[in-house]
Amino acid sequence: MPPTRSCAPVVLAALVACSNQPPGQSSTDQAIDIPLIKGSQVFCGNVRIWNDDCSPNMSNAAIGWAYSPYQPHYCGTSDGVPQYAPWTPQCLANSDVEARYAATQNFEVRGWILPAGFSGDPEREYDDENEYHMDIMVDIGWTPEPSGPLGSVVPLNTLPALMAYLPGNNIIEFGGRNFNTASYGNTMWGGAGQAVIHLEVDGWGPGRGGASYASHVPVGWFQHGFELQPIFEEICIDPWTCTQVPVGSTSVPLYWPTDLAPPSPTADHAALQPGEYVSVIGTQWRDGAHILCHWWPFGCDGGAQNQAKLCFRNHTGQNHWAEIHSPDLIRRMPEPPPAAHHDVIGYASCSDDPVTLDDTVNLTPPFPNSRIASIQQWTTGQSYTAAPPSYGTASAAFHIASQGATVAYYDVTWACTPTCAGRCGSNTDGCGGSCAAASCPASQVCTGAWCGCPSGLTTCPGQGDQCVASCPPFCGDGTCSSGETCSSCPTDCGDCPPDTCPRGRSDCCGTGACLTPTQCRRVCP
Repeated sequence: MPPTRSCAPVVLAALVACSNQPPGQSSTDQAIDIPLIKGSQVFCGNVRIWNDDCSPNMSNAAIGWAYSPYQPHYCGTSDGVPQYAPWTPQCLANSDVEARYAATQNFEVRGWILPAGFSGDPEREYDDENEYHMDIMVDIGWTPEPSGPLGSVVPLNTLPALMAYLPGNNIIEFGGRNFNTASYGNTMWGGAGQAVIHLEVDGWGPGRGGASYASHVPVGWFQHGFELQPIFEEICIDPWTCTQVPVGSTSVPLYWPTDLAPPSPTADHAALQPGEYVSVIGTQWRDGAHILCHWWPFGCDGGAQNQAKLCFRNHTGQNHWAEIHSPDLIRRMPEPPPAAHHDVIGYASCSDDPVTLDDTVNLTPPFPNSRIASIQQWTTGQSYTAAPPSYGTASAAFHIASQGATVAYYDVTWACTPTCAGRCGSNTDGCGGSCAAASCPASQVCTGAWCGCPSGLTTCPGQGDQCVASCPPFCGDGTCSSGETCSSCPTDCGDCPPDTCPRGRSDCCGTGACLTPTQCRRVCP
């Protein structure tokens, strides 16, 4: 069943009608629902981008929100002239980031949902933050849709885009692979599948919409899950002394700017699962790097990730990671075909002293016959030397010598050579294709896609492809049989001894008899 949709009106520059099926089509060929009010029109990161009345300042707003930008609202008319709230909306990076960068809107990421940090089934209880989380292992090499459901997008689909939008702190915090610790401690992070972006969906409930949130739910939003609200009872010990005491709780519904159980090819509105391939379009927002340190004489003791993030901040001034907060649309998407598969390798290294990053990764080929075709790299840092990676069939070795903060991304592409020789029937060619149907020679059978003799039979050298129970004696079977000599078959009978015959005679038959050339021609087999 599709989730419940909100048709409650809100005060905007223009009111719009609620539609349960706005235009748009997903790549699964199922209709997708796009709210008439996007999440990016309501939220900027973890704060509201608008409030609910036309008060001239946030302190007098009906529902205030700390350090929030403000979206102009239609406030009615004065003497027939439309009136709007005075401030222009602008979504900026979180207040603890090194600069108030403007957020990137209509930012699209595609990739695989990771199990770590995934909120799972959306039909559940939420705390008062009203947030749904997931981490996505980023895929690149895909092409944006020419006419996507939300129009043109800013795609995260190339190495330069990764370098521009996915800082080293994402590798450290959400990839989380710390290696070579014996030599360099907490300075090196990354590897295969370490290019990860965090996602947080802001919900509309008491935590973000205030006590009266249910009366102004954004048009077209999806109902998932609930928040428990306490029920209070006033207890008085005398006419002058009363207090509110919690006596129970009640559940209230929450609303979301995107369907958290989007349509799938086989099940309508099913909960997302780890490992699924998705497209997410929304606000690319910079949040603070969450460096949790206590300043002891020896520096940061907040753990390995905190020490690494602190190093990046000290060397670059950078104090953020990238996330999509909040999405406007989450869709299930078909995975790219194996022939178009890309593997992304990412590294983040930071040290006051010179260090050497050496790492070998083993990848899973998209097809049995696949082999690595090329590896492109994009590296940035304060002082580094990045050697071209070496690679074999499905493994690659990376080497970077650096000092300070360094980030490197690599794009691994694949090639595949089909194999059909010796196969029978109609079978795969090892590259996702099929071999032409072929029959086996007479007396042979097709087993496991290969021609061969039935059990107990064999083919014999020099006898063609005929299967027989046993082979007649032949030179090369390891036995010096009748009719074979050291001269005619040294592989079975061994080398002939040195010739001891008198001049003009030889042991031509390998029998020890000294014969003339004429006798050799007449007697020897």
